[in-house]
Amino acid sequence: MNRDDAFGQFEMSSDTLTWFVRQTNISGYSVRVTGRSPRPTDEQIQLWSQLTSRFPEVLKVAIESIHPHSKAIPRQANPVYRLFEVRFEAGHRIMLRFDPGTVSVDGVEVYPMTIFQEWELVESSWVC
Repeated sequence: MNRDDAFGQFEMSSDTLTWFVRQTNISGYSVRVTGRSPRPTDEQIQLWSQLTSRFPEVLKVAIESIHPHSKAIPRQANPVYRLFEVRFEAGHRIMLRFDPGTVSVDGVEVYPMTIFQEWELVESSWVC
């Protein structure tokens, strides 16, 4: 285990050159945080700080954008999307991955994902 002031203890994956924190809190949500670098970068730490201050607004936009983009994805009567992961990508991009419960298409589980860049939503999709 390694340690960082912003994230506390984090682990590294040498196979994928990423770091991750198994569980941390953001506005009461327990999430996994990952970054595409061997350890948290100054940019990722700055983005995390900004995300924590903007979190209610970003989460609202993300959840409102999650609609099945295909007729193949079953609509749930009362979907509850639980934020599962925050991942820092290159170019100031932040991916939010949600757990909608078990949703499958042709036997393959899918989940909603949103990507923000410079605090604008740039992608919202269902992926496997």
